[in-house]
Amino acid sequence: MLRMGSLVAMLVLLVSSAHCADTAVAFYVATNGSDTWSGKLAQPNESRTDGPFATLEKARDAARMVARGSSPARIIIRKGAYYLDKPLALGPQDSNLSFSAYPGEKVVISGGKLITGFSEVVVNGGKMLAADIPEVREGKWNFAQLFINDRRRPRTRLPKEGFYKVAEIIGFRPEAPWQEGQNQFRFNEGDIRNWRNLSDVDIVALHFWIESRMSIDSVDEKERIVRLKKKNTFRLTKDFSEDGAPYIIENVFEALDTPGQWYLDRPQGVLYYYPYVGEDTSNLRVVAPILEQLVRVTGTAKEGQKVKNITFNNLHFAHTQHILPPDKAGATQAAISVPGALHFEHAEKCVVTQLRDSAHRNLRCGVRRRMQE
Repeated sequence: MLRMGSLVAMLVLLVSSAHCADTAVAFYVATNGSDTWSGKLAQPNESRTDGPFATLEKARDAARMVARGSSPARIIIRKGAYYLDKPLALGPQDSNLSFSAYPGEKVVISGGKLITGFSEVVVNGGKMLAADIPEVREGKWNFAQLFINDRRRPRTRLPKEGFYKVAEIIGFRPEAPWQEGQNQFRFNEGDIRNWRNLSDVDIVALHFWIESRMSIDSVDEKERIVRLKKKNTFRLTKDFSEDGAPYIIENVFEALDTPGQWYLDRPQGVLYYYPYVGEDTSNLRVVAPILEQLVRVTGTAKEGQKVKNITFNNLHFAHTQHILPPDKAGATQAAISVPGALHFEHAEKCVVTQLRDSAHRNLRCGVRRRMQE
């Protein structure tokens, strides 16, 4: 049972919180807004001389100016998708700031980029869609995730069901540490071939308690040996036994024959998508990630330099990915090296409520060094 003093304290806290929300200066962001406007209107006025901001960054900067006068501020975001070209950065000067969706509206904070300009083509005997992406061809953009109408679509996969199995670890030594990876192995007849754009093909080994993801360097079909561009994380056995690890193969052009799958031809800079039967291809919203992280809340250990009381409410965070570095095939434990889409460092009393995850691969809150409550 609550004591009277505790009840009074709770009521005071609730009233105080409500008062702060009522007195906080509100800035609005909308997809039809402009960063040249005041941001104090929820929608553009009739003469279109004032209205909401267009970007979260502009709203954050406006809130910082208000905070200098010790007045609280909040940012209210109207419906629609907001595509970031860099993570939203928040620091100690942004303490006591809240971000929320406008009541009853869906807001998507995206780390992706829209892909347009699709045309019909025939690939492997099937009618598909293809889009030219110059940034991919120029080596400026690479992605392993694709989202269509807020649904993640898989890359091509071999085998279609189940798994292949490592036939032999070349030069295997039972006494070698199990943490020692390999950069080649022998495969069973017909499992791996010299496919088109071989260096873009990924082998994904599922062994021990992790997955290792390696691109291919070369294939000797006669000797049934595949050489990898980097070593797998642990040895290529299923577990501590000598049983070969199961694996699948992704992003093979010749395997693009299943509706719902896609393939990225990096040398040519072309994205192929095989639509589902009956799918309305005239109204597809195709998004591929460009960011690993969406929000970075970063303070320091110095006195007065922590970030406090940042709130995110009822927002959809979507479309991020983590591309492994050239020398790493994966993490050794719990994907610890994968950065969180939402990052908090030296932060206190920050809150993420009614979190929405409509289309994600690595939606997680990364907490580094210190976050309290």
